[in-house]
Amino acid sequence: MVALPGGALLRAVVSSAVAVLGTDTRERIRCFDGRAHVAVRGLREGDLPHAKAKRLAEDVERRIAEVPGVAWAVANTVLGHVIVATEGGSDIEDLVEALTEAVEVTEEAHDVDLPLPDHPSSGERARRAGAAVALHLAAAPLAAAVGLVRRAPLPASVAALVPIVDSHPRLRSLVDRAVGTENAGLLMAALTALGQAGSGGLLGVAVDTVRHGLRVMEANAECDAWTAAEPRLAGSAAAGTHRGQPPLPRETPLKHGPVERYADRAPLVAAASFGGSLLATRRPGKAAGGALAAIPKAPLLAREGFACALGRGLALKGVLVVDPRALRRLDRIGTVLLDTDVLATGSDVLADLVTLDDDAPGGELAARAHRLFDGSAPERLSREDEWALGPLEDLALDGPTGARARERLERDGARLVLGLAHGRRLRALVSVVAQMHEAAGAFVPAAHAAGLTVVATGGYTRDPAVREADAVRGPGERVLDAVRDLQRDGSGVLLVSADPVALRAADVGVGVSGPGSCPPWGAHVCVDGDPSAAVVLVRACRGARDSAQRGVRLAQASAAVGATAAVAGQSRRAAAHSTTAFNAAAALGTAVGVWSAVRLLRRPLPLTAESRHPWHAMDPATVLARTGSRDEGLTAEEVRRRGTAPDEERGTVSLGRAYLTEMANPLTPVLGAGAAMSASVGAVLDAVVIVAVTALSGLFGGFQRHRTDRAVARLRRESAVMAKVLRSGTDTTVPAQNLAVGDVVHLNAGDVVPADARLLEAHHLETDESALTGESLPVAKDVAPVLASDLADRTSMVYEGTTVAAGRCRAVVVATGKATEASRAAAVGRGAAPAVGVERRLARITRGTLPVALGSAAAVMAAGTLRGRPARDTVGAGVGLAVASVPEGLPFLVSAAQLAAARRLSVRGALVRDPRTIEAAGRTDVLCFDKTGTLTHGRISLVAVAADGDSRPLDALGEEQRSVLAAALRATPRPHGPNGLEHATDGAVTSGAEEAGVRRTTGAPGWQRLSGLPFEPSRGFHATLCRSEGRRILSVKGAPEEVVGRCATRGGRPLDEEGRADILAAGERLAAEGHRVLAVAELRDAPEGELTDEAVRELDFAGFLAFADRVRKTAAAAVRQLADAGVHIVMITGDHPGTAGSTAAELGVLDGRRVVTGAELDELDDPALDALLPDVGVVARGTPVHKVRVVQAFQRLGRTVAMTGDGANDAPAIRLADIGIAFGTRATPAARAAADLVVTDDRLETVLAALVEGRAMWASVRRALAILVGGNLGEIAFTLLGAAATGTSPLTARQLLLVNLFTDLAPAMAVALRPPPPEAAERMLHEGPEVSLGSALTEETVCRAVATALGATAAWLAARFTGRGARARTVALIALVCSQLGQTLLAGGRSRSIVVSSVGSLVALAAVVQTPGLSQFFGCTPLGPAAWAIALSAAAAATAVSPFLPPVVHRVRASVPQRQPRPVTVPA
Repeated sequence: MVALPGGALLRAVVSSAVAVLGTDTRERIRCFDGRAHVAVRGLREGDLPHAKAKRLAEDVERRIAEVPGVAWAVANTVLGHVIVATEGGSDIEDLVEALTEAVEVTEEAHDVDLPLPDHPSSGERARRAGAAVALHLAAAPLAAAVGLVRRAPLPASVAALVPIVDSHPRLRSLVDRAVGTENAGLLMAALTALGQAGSGGLLGVAVDTVRHGLRVMEANAECDAWTAAEPRLAGSAAAGTHRGQPPLPRETPLKHGPVERYADRAPLVAAASFGGSLLATRRPGKAAGGALAAIPKAPLLAREGFACALGRGLALKGVLVVDPRALRRLDRIGTVLLDTDVLATGSDVLADLVTLDDDAPGGELAARAHRLFDGSAPERLSREDEWALGPLEDLALDGPTGARARERLERDGARLVLGLAHGRRLRALVSVVAQMHEAAGAFVPAAHAAGLTVVATGGYTRDPAVREADAVRGPGERVLDAVRDLQRDGSGVLLVSADPVALRAADVGVGVSGPGSCPPWGAHVCVDGDPSAAVVLVRACRGARDSAQRGVRLAQASAAVGATAAVAGQSRRAAAHSTTAFNAAAALGTAVGVWSAVRLLRRPLPLTAESRHPWHAMDPATVLARTGSRDEGLTAEEVRRRGTAPDEERGTVSLGRAYLTEMANPLTPVLGAGAAMSASVGAVLDAVVIVAVTALSGLFGGFQRHRTDRAVARLRRESAVMAKVLRSGTDTTVPAQNLAVGDVVHLNAGDVVPADARLLEAHHLETDESALTGESLPVAKDVAPVLASDLADRTSMVYEGTTVAAGRCRAVVVATGKATEASRAAAVGRGAAPAVGVERRLARITRGTLPVALGSAAAVMAAGTLRGRPARDTVGAGVGLAVASVPEGLPFLVSAAQLAAARRLSVRGALVRDPRTIEAAGRTDVLCFDKTGTLTHGRISLVAVAADGDSRPLDALGEEQRSVLAAALRATPRPHGPNGLEHATDGAVTSGAEEAGVRRTTGAPGWQRLSGLPFEPSRGFHATLCRSEGRRILSVKGAPEEVVGRCATRGGRPLDEEGRADILAAGERLAAEGHRVLAVAELRDAPEGELTDEAVRELDFAGFLAFADRVRKTAAAAVRQLADAGVHIVMITGDHPGTAGSTAAELGVLDGRRVVTGAELDELDDPALDALLPDVGVVARGTPVHKVRVVQAFQRLGRTVAMTGDGANDAPAIRLADIGIAFGTRATPAARAAADLVVTDDRLETVLAALVEGRAMWASVRRALAILVGGNLGEIAFTLLGAAATGTSPLTARQLLLVNLFTDLAPAMAVALRPPPPEAAERMLHEGPEVSLGSALTEETVCRAVATALGATAAWLAARFTGRGARARTVALIALVCSQLGQTLLAGGRSRSIVVSSVGSLVALAAVVQTPGLSQFFGCTPLGPAAWAIALSAAAAATAVSPFLPPVVHRVRASVPQRQPRPVTVPA
């Protein structure tokens, strides 16, 4: 580093002044509980060369340790202090003098004469910032007084010199080097306050007061956090010591962020502003004053506001911000290096169990292994009676050792494989994996959502939590080497680790300390144990970058306003106006930064890791003990203490927040800049109207957003799951969101599981887990523990959102709210949704509008300049035209159109969460259906009966099949009690028999039930003994292998083993088609005696029953209409390919496309998948991962994807899709939370209605855009013609704005809000963004612009030749408005709202023109009949001509050569 001449003297002088001004209160010794932190000059890293600093640290430790009463003393070079602990009876206060003397002697011996280092808990930063606040508060009255008298003793241009230096990083670094970083801040604050007081810059005083006030709040919070953490950081010598060698500096300087890049461009912007202003005004002073508006204060304060709010928020959460400057580098981070070692909790868990003894029950082995396992010492041999669990090498075994099973477990990622032995025989192998922190899985999604590259290093890079990382470093590579390698291209690196040297080398080092480990002293930010706060910092990179970029845009707008004011404003006030402009931009930048940080800190952290406790592997007694519960449940007091899990979306978005969200559209900053420029040239009314229209748009959209959100919340409350819970031994019913971990719940057939729970008791329990796994058939459950990593194999658990299909159970709640598996499924992909929709369309329109607006303004100004008009008039006219050229009603129009469609859909049973969903529905060209519960009913039904190899559907049963169904019905119990039948298959048989007209008496007249054997999983069948006409008939239905094994005949013919094998093969063929199959058999003339399992034999096989999930009746017609509209339908299901194919054929989904399986997709990389999907109609055996891949692949192909579903397994794909649809009343909370559109009925027609509304909206928006943009282009053309003829605009800025008010708001809104005609629904399906906003929009816009310009020009010319200039302007105004209104009436047809709005606008215009005073205010004059006749005649002629213009425009466009698009090659 180059030393500045005289730098030492300057630093000393400033330090003395700052000490007086800032009341330097640094203390040598700070006392804590039994410890003292002693400041030592030169001990802080970087103050001295490393060798000298090392000797200083060793010497001062030795001298202090020799002081009587000192137990230990360690140097900490991060703090610049020696941490001293006293012996048992010593008081630290008594040792202060001796400690001070020892340190001063050491400093003198080493010839160290540097300032005392600050202690983080000293509050020195807060005092310095507080002094800056005091300086600005003192300057405020002076600045106000100078502003009132309008005589500034200090020119604004001179006062702006300090902000120039302060806002430019390069210049500020020179000041820091000259006087020291600590002194520079207070020095710049003092000079800024002095300059603003002398120049009357009250706004600047206010902005800088807030700036330093935020620093005070940040510093105070950080000081409190340090004080609270001191016992943990310095409670022992091992924790408090740190004498690490500082790493070598970066090889490549850190790349500039948005703030630095704009600061480097700011001088060029200022020079361009100066040159343009000087050319226009020929006044150097005025031009120089205008150039001051380019000072880049807004980006700096946007970043500063974000960092201050973030630092304070982190400190309040207990996070230690060691170096606040690191938070100011977040916008420059490009890579996250994740040291996976800090993500492990230090414990291990059992993952999978492989049974080596087929006779041993897996549940008992799992429970035994779990009881013997010690997660803190997994390799220790544990024994219980004759059982032992430990490494295979430590077990004394005879017989097989399971070598192949061990290899498989190790391949699957097991860190350790243990053996479970009974005596000397190995019974099972168990895999052990590291237990990761619950926040581990949030890092990679958060980094990708922030636009960062993720690199994983450390010992756990194979863990599923980080498997989506972009790169993995070698296992033996040092973290420091990885940091330096990633920094070589200049990228900023954020490191999450516990390595102090690597943390110091990173650009932002986030240190995570584990339990009992030493603090990561090299880190810029320290997190204690819980890495969740590190996820916040990863997310903050995006927020910091966005805040800085918004600050840059504000600075650019400030520069434009300053240049405009310099050309058209008062010559004496140019510098003052520029100062006001950049300070106003800085105020907005500060607000943007603080708001972004607050929003970031309020976002909850997703819990993506699995539960810490493997509840499925524990026995019920252990689960009750771990949850602190008991058989009679929790007490009310225990529930109150534990609290309930917050509902995922309990709070609705406030109206204020909804309003701010609605204002976040591409045209808002454009209109804001236009309003500022209008105000800068004196057109305050124009600015007020622009702001009012923009605010009204946001308020309207925000209100609808708020109302829609409340409606969805109301739907959620109305469909809330109720739970039967046992509390204090008494049964009660509570909402599911009021459950707590440890609650004991009762579940019966038909109940929705309210939370994740471990079974305590189960009776013939089967659950429908299609909402979680996509499997449509019931899953048998059992209390026995099980070791399984796959969710679907955890048969001892029931999960929130699933349904009890049969049986009953008692279970203890182990997870609620966001900790459930369903909620975690919904969290996958959150924040990664692609940025598509109305924002992209608005941005495109903005990009097209701005050049036209600016070009027209430049043309008007050029015409005025060539004719010698005054610069102020010329610039004012140009700015007025530019502002009027921007369609300020555009955001309001699009929002209003979407909101109107949303309201119409709500009447039809669809609740729209975000009105922008309507626009996305109009673009949809791929619709992915989840079959179960969406295209089908989501419940098992009897679909076919097979007899003698002939399988027939229910509507075509023959006598043989009817006999089989009657036998099955006789083997089915009758419904009893309010819960009906216990098993879903029994209900399906009963319903199917009723549908087919089959009764129990069919083939058995006078049937009477005698006794029965109920179905049990261990029995495998249901048997009923009855009497018919004196004969005893035994009817049996159940699992094919169980029933067929008890059969002796088939149709009266003897049955041997080969025959039984043939029957089972036929059943397997039915099952291969995706059916659930039950076998039916009977025994006529059954022997007397009690009905037992042994008595069920010698049966006569009758046939099979085939069950499946039926297709909805209305599904086929809806699918056909969607396909006719050009929508590619893809059905994704977990069913067998045969079942999926037959369902798709029934629906007409295939349409020449093919069926693929999830396994086939797994074999394809992304390019191959992209090439395959356009020919795919069905994905069978699909999982949630496959659904996500399909959605992402279609999006890569540029398609707009809608995803429908109702289960938690659908939630990730629903969230990622362009439009997610939660379908049906049975949609789970996870699906509703992920969806954009919630269908409240069970009709596919509602989805079709949403598509019609979306595409019709595009047609309405096309016509409304033609009104807005075409009308504005007509105004521009007319203005340019007038300016070419006269040197100035024919209409004033107020009149142009009046035109927009009368033609854009009511008429354009009426067109946009018009509902699609019912008779045109089929035609509307063929609308869309490309059809509606392509050449059709261009032609409509051009035609409207031509007609409007012709009508206004004709009227203006006629009026100029027959009267005064004011009269001609008024006539032109009327003709301009009426030409547009006439064309709107033509486009609107017989719509009553369009007629009323157009006539209303015309009446309002007449009132403005004919009312004296008001007319003059708008630059008009009241007109007589002749003038009105001229205006109306010209408008009528233009309207009459407009229908004949489209063919002309079309021919002209056809004659112009079109640029051919580049061919797109799709990889094979």
